[in-house]
Amino acid sequence: MLTVTWFVALLARGRLARLALAAQPGEGDPGGAHHGPQIDCGCEPSSVVTGERHHPNLSTRSGLDLEAAPAMMGAVLASIPSPSNGTIDLGPLPLHAYGLLLAIGVLVGSKIAETRWVRRGYDRDDFSALVVWVVVGGVVGARVYHLFTGYDWDEGGIVGTVKIWEGGLSIWGVIAGGVIAVVVLARVKHLETLVLMDCMAPAVLTAQAIGRWGNWFNQELYGKPTDLPWALEIDPAHRPAEFLAEPTFHPTFLYESIYCLILLGVLLWAERRFRFRKGQTVALWLSGYTFGRFFFEQLRVDPAQEVFGMRINAWVSAIVCVGTAAWFVWLGRRGQPYTQGPAATATPAGTRASPESPD
Repeated sequence: MLTVTWFVALLARGRLARLALAAQPGEGDPGGAHHGPQIDCGCEPSSVVTGERHHPNLSTRSGLDLEAAPAMMGAVLASIPSPSNGTIDLGPLPLHAYGLLLAIGVLVGSKIAETRWVRRGYDRDDFSALVVWVVVGGVVGARVYHLFTGYDWDEGGIVGTVKIWEGGLSIWGVIAGGVIAVVVLARVKHLETLVLMDCMAPAVLTAQAIGRWGNWFNQELYGKPTDLPWALEIDPAHRPAEFLAEPTFHPTFLYESIYCLILLGVLLWAERRFRFRKGQTVALWLSGYTFGRFFFEQLRVDPAQEVFGMRINAWVSAIVCVGTAAWFVWLGRRGQPYTQGPAATATPAGTRASPESPD
């Protein structure tokens, strides 16, 4: 809710700034003086807006062609502005929006995973003991993967490798690091790996949907130029050299965020409708997400390693999608079913629920 409110506020302020810019007179206009209050919109470029509601000579005084105004307004309104600043100033401590959204995503996702774990009859303390290490494994994996596949060593150097608040966390690294942490911890704690992953799959989707908005604040990972009504405005400083003349791009962060929420709904519905076996939830998440991610990769214009003319993340998406789809089918035929009812109801009072009998 915080993110949506923030987005709507910046959208309105950005629209006001650009309408003001369009209404300014050109050079040499004898009637160039504006009257009324000045409004600092807080979104680049900031401008002056007339305070008068009507004037018979507005077209002459402002340099605005009233006949072309409707078309101009439509063109200005038909795009999404980017935040001019990705930080929130809290005195001497700047709060990075990217890091804030990442933290919110992790907290919300952790709560979802914990709730699902407990409802399956498992002990809450077991989950609390391992969730921190799973998050750490995911973050480390995300950064390491990015450093080897998309990090600009010439620009960022060694110091930049730890600046995760500036972006550069790959979902592939999150998955790899998180899976390694889950497998190791499940063996140490004598818990079921597939059940843990099933509990975490919707949680990761939720965290992804929230965390993707951090790319909006950083003006990064957008798609190709477009003039669609929902096109994303990118400041020149954040545009690739070959697209400096292009003002608007595909908002791939928004596409992926919405896609993750849709996939989340499909995942939760399918669990109930088809009574998945152990591991099928995580398999469906991986195959479904990578299916969409393959197409998002075709839109992106940020620098990336390519193999045979295609971005390496697109190759990874295609391979993982096919592999996990096959795994999903196999689990449906050979996988271990979940038992009826929570395990906690089958254990004496005061004893821990058995991890062998989740709902």
